[in-house]
This record gives sequence, structure tokens and C-alpha cells, in this order.
Amino acid sequence: MDKNKLRYSTAKPFTCWLFCTVIDNFGDIGVSWRLAQELRQRLGWQVHLWLDNLAALQAIAPDAPAALPCAHQGIRLHAWQEARHADLDNAPAPDLLVETFACALPPNVHAIIQTHRPVWLNWEYLSAEDWAIRTHAMPSLQANGCEKYFWQMGFVPESGGLLREADYVEQMDAFKQRQPENTPSLKTAALHIFAFGYASDVWQKWVAALAEQEREIVLHCAGKPLQTSLSAWGNVSGSLKTAIQGTAMTRTLHGAGLGYRRDLADDFLNLSANSPIAFIEAAPENWLKMGGAARKRFDEAAERLPLALHGLSLSLGGQAPLDTELLAGIKDMMRRYGCTFFSDHLSYCQDLGGHLYDLLPLPFTADSVRHTARRIRQVQDFLGCRISVENTSYYLHSPLAEMNEAEFLNAVAQEADCGIHLDINNIYVNSVNHGLLAPHDFLNTVDMARVDYIHIAGHDDENPQILIDTHGAPVKDNVWDLLAAAYRRMAHIPPTLLERDFNFPPFAELEAEVARIAGIQAAAMQPAAAMQPAAAMKTGYAHAA
Repeated sequence: MDKNKLRYSTAKPFTCWLFCTVIDNFGDIGVSWRLAQELRQRLGWQVHLWLDNLAALQAIAPDAPAALPCAHQGIRLHAWQEARHADLDNAPAPDLLVETFACALPPNVHAIIQTHRPVWLNWEYLSAEDWAIRTHAMPSLQANGCEKYFWQMGFVPESGGLLREADYVEQMDAFKQRQPENTPSLKTAALHIFAFGYASDVWQKWVAALAEQEREIVLHCAGKPLQTSLSAWGNVSGSLKTAIQGTAMTRTLHGAGLGYRRDLADDFLNLSANSPIAFIEAAPENWLKMGGAARKRFDEAAERLPLALHGLSLSLGGQAPLDTELLAGIKDMMRRYGCTFFSDHLSYCQDLGGHLYDLLPLPFTADSVRHTARRIRQVQDFLGCRISVENTSYYLHSPLAEMNEAEFLNAVAQEADCGIHLDINNIYVNSVNHGLLAPHDFLNTVDMARVDYIHIAGHDDENPQILIDTHGAPVKDNVWDLLAAAYRRMAHIPPTLLERDFNFPPFAELEAEVARIAGIQAAAMQPAAAMQPAAAMKTGYAHAA
């Protein structure tokens, strides 16, 4: 960045810069977002928040925007991009700069600290340890010659205190009233403790101490490591209820992934430490009633890697009533595995007579937009989360079409307020088969701000005019090029999955393709990458898993 081009205003209001990287779950972004809100609402400060995982913010704040940068609830949100931060030259110089939980600031931010000398805080985790009190507000001289101060949240006046909204009590009362029927009641005399932690022997002593208390205690555990640690010691006697039945730790998706297949189970369970596979994907329909050794292996893989769920049979554009039994199974599976992402196809696969066992195309009409969007909203309401829709490959174009495929995808996503699951291979296959919309025209039209997930796959060349989306071959060079072109049009790089359903090569070859995805992602995030404005919306498609 050219320092001579920086233009910072020193005029009030007081300006605060916050920086957050999401390590796991939602603690990091939760504290950062609450702090940003309090500084804005209570003190009237101008607050800028840089974050590296928008999906994590959307999980705790469903009204959060679909893309960065933007303003939300009076707070300016910026995208954290590897070793740099966007929009630095559009933000007033900070009076206060907060790095939450010792996140590593890039050199250009350090340069601003040196130039403008804001109060610089490392905002730390909540602790009741004596050392936290001793180190609260302690200065630490940094390599750039500036002092950074430790801010230790705590329970006593000598600490940095607690984050507590002015209407906290009212919010808690409203939360209690919204409890689902299957949620353990919090209105009893029992003391309810909600715990998250990593595997450790210390939990044995902790649980034993709780069990000695006279008051009934219910322990709600989040995360497989904690549950496993407690289960190893069996049931605990005393006042502590055996409540080692919590939900799985939620894990957001990032990087490059590979679809989980039973034929590849051994390979997934023996991934090397440097494997490029950062997450897996599965079709819930294939696993809701699966048991035995296959299910045990799947559970082990889903414990090691974040899981995305990609549906095959919701028939979002169909006329038959939505399958609520399937939706209930999907919701339970998302809870069980800590899954934060679900998508299905922008198609239909049922009529009033039953399943048609294929993903059939929808007519690109305004009526179809309204009908499909209404059903997507019903799914989102049922699941309690935003879903994404995938652009499908199709082999018959409706003469009733009132718009092209990308326009239809955009219209549905906007009407339903859902995400777009972009299938790069389907864009290419459809362009060859129909000759209606060139791949780059599709990318220039689709609303990239809504794209939150990507598929890439191989196809079969039946002849030069007919391509079949099979997911049974290596990815073609033209499709690789199209993926890179899509990234160049994005302000963010979504998690991207390699689909391979059969005809499996040696696993090392699949890992090499996943590594190629990761390499293209890394190249797109470099400062020199040409970031073009996001166009207009998103798409989706899927295949048998």
C-alpha cells in the first residue's frame, strides 16, 4: 500500500478498529461482534470490524449481510484476506485498535499503528485465574516501538469486566420462552452449566467437584472432545446429572474439500497431516438410516473434518408437499455433526405420484421463481438456518423460459433470501449442450455476493455437442479455467468441493485435484489478484453421493 495515498480523518467521533479471526465455533466472532455493538450503541463510537469468516457471523446474527465490505447495524464490516486487509484507506484512522485473542495483524496494519499511535489492546478470553488480574492493562513493548496492552475479561473489579448488553435480562427471558420442546428446561431449581472444551484429564477433577455439590447440576456439553473425555469415566454419582448428551461442536467450512464416499472410507480415516482436504460433504439421504460399520466410519470421518450436507431429494421446485420427515432428519443430522451448511438443487424430483429419481429442470419463469422461493423459505424456517441452492445440469430447455439460467438463479435466491451453491462444471456442461449462455456470461450475471459454496467435477464427452455431468472423471482444463475466473469475480473465496462419485482413481490423484483447488484459491487471495465487482446472484446443483 502506498502510504502517500492514505487519507485518514482525525475528526470525531471516536474511531475503533477491531480485528477477528475465527479459530473454531463462534466464541471469537461472538465476542468481537458483541464488543463492536456495545462500543457503537453505548458509546456512539465509529466501529470498523475486520473478520475472516462471514458465515460464522451469519450463524449468530442471521440478518448479517451476504457479502463484505458493508455497513450493518451502524458497524462497518471488512473482509480479512490472508496477509492483508481490504478498505484500510477507506477507514478513518483509529483512536483505539483491538486485536481479539492475539490474532496476527499484517504489516500494513502495524504501519498504521506506528503512524497514528492508537491505544492498542489485545482483548483476551474470560478468565478467573489470578494471573489474569495481574496482567490486566499490562503494557507490552512491541517490535514496532509501540505498546500493546492486555485486556483481561474477568469477574472482579480489578479485571476488564464482562460484556453485558443493557437489555441482557430481557434477552435471556425471551430466550427461555423460545426454547424448543426438546430442550431441557432452564426454569428448574437445578444449576445448568453449558461447557465447551478440548480433550483433557482436567475434566475428571472438574466433574468430581461438581458432583459433590448439594444442588442439582445439569451439565450440557458441546463438542465431541469434551463429551468423549467425560464418557470415558462413566456415570458420575452425586448431584451431577448424567448430561453428557450435548450437541456436536459447530465447525465452519473453509478451503477445499472432497465428497465422502463409502468406497473411500479407509482413505479418509488415514489422511496425512498435510492433506489438502479441509472438509467433507455427504448427502443426508444416504446416511439418515445407515448403521453398522459404514456408519461408524462415517462418524469417525465427520468427527475429524467439518461436514457439509448436500441434499438430493427435497424437490425445491416441485408441486408435491415438502417432505417434513426428511427435513426433520436433516435438521437432526446438522445438530448431531455440528454442520453449518446445507444445500440442495434448484430442480424438482417428485410429482404428486412420488419420486421421479432424477433432477429435472424448472422452467425459467417468474411463476417458477415465486413458487420455488416460497418453498425454500419454508425449508429455511424449518431448519432454522439459511440454505443454498445449486445450479443443475439439464438436458431439455423449456420453451416457456422468460429469462436465462443465471437470471433465474439470481431471482430465486433474491426472492428466497438464500445462498447460491455454484456448480462450475454444470455451467460449462449447459453452455455446450444448449448454446444459450456462455460460461463467462453466466459468471458475469450471477450474484457473486450470494455464492457461499462451490462444486467442481468432471464430465463425459459423448460427442463435441453433448456433455454428460457424471462426476466420474477428472476435472477438465476448461472447467479449471472457469473456476479461476469465478474466483477473480469474488470479493471472498467460498469453500469449494471436488465431486467424484464413482470410477475412483488412486486416492493420491483425488488429493492432487483437491490441492489444485486450494492452489487456485490461494492465488485468488493474493493482493495482485484482479478482484472484479461481484455481479448479480447465485446458483446451485448436486449429484448422487
